[in-house]
Amino acid sequence: MQDNGSPLFEHLWYFVSLTIIFVWLRKNKNGKDLLARAPLRRNHLQFLDVLMILLLYISFSLAVSKIMPPPENPSLAKQDLAFFIMAVGYVVISIIIIILGRQRFNQRLSGMGLTLKQLGRNAGRAFTYSISVFGITFFTLSVTLMICQLCGYREIQKHNLLDMLEKEMPLKSVILIVTLPAVFAPILEELLFRGLLQSYLVEILTRNKLPLREDADFPDRIANRNRWPAIFIASGIFAVFHGNPQHWPALFILACGLGYVYERRQSLIIPITMHSLFNILVLLATLFSKGQSG
Repeated sequence: MQDNGSPLFEHLWYFVSLTIIFVWLRKNKNGKDLLARAPLRRNHLQFLDVLMILLLYISFSLAVSKIMPPPENPSLAKQDLAFFIMAVGYVVISIIIIILGRQRFNQRLSGMGLTLKQLGRNAGRAFTYSISVFGITFFTLSVTLMICQLCGYREIQKHNLLDMLEKEMPLKSVILIVTLPAVFAPILEELLFRGLLQSYLVEILTRNKLPLREDADFPDRIANRNRWPAIFIASGIFAVFHGNPQHWPALFILACGLGYVYERRQSLIIPITMHSLFNILVLLATLFSKGQSG
């Protein structure tokens, strides 16, 4: 984004995003009432449930990395096979999480936030939230890279997928590479980090620590406040799982936005859509850069 976009547009986007966040926080008593009208998603997820899925996700990712050819000895056939296996694996793990969510959430899949009700409205909400959340995310990335350069770290880290996209390859390979972060990864990662991990953390921080009434429509202020540590912890783990340390602060901000939207709107469809839009935006910027340099 920094090298190819118009600096004026980027700075205007950052300014508008920061202004929206500031006004929004002020309207909600400096953030104290952000989740005041958001009911809790009751569940009986267990620690081993979350740990099992996380280990499965890590193990599968490590196994696929063994298939992926090294950059110094590229092989399109192996690369395409690795991405195909990764896509299939992501679908399988996503199905396992959905089955687990159906069993563990009190209201089954709707309690997990997987419902097609208000689909059009939730799509609109995803676009609206994306304007400010993405702006803050890219602003954080810009500041992080600036600090890295001031500290003597001149090399800008890129995701391996973006490096691959910058190379010449058949259309089939490009489609495989693009489809994974645009479709399969957002679904799996939101099911895992928001649907399971964040929901589990919210539950233990609001139910086990605080004896809320089962018939309460909305959590009290203390329980409301205790949801934020869950969002922060899940967001931190999400960021670290994405490798490049230079990107951790920006990914943490992005994940906090996704986590808040999930809690506030009780829908996993919105963060999945936002996550997909974010990845598509980065992919389009990379492909546009490749076209300009070509």
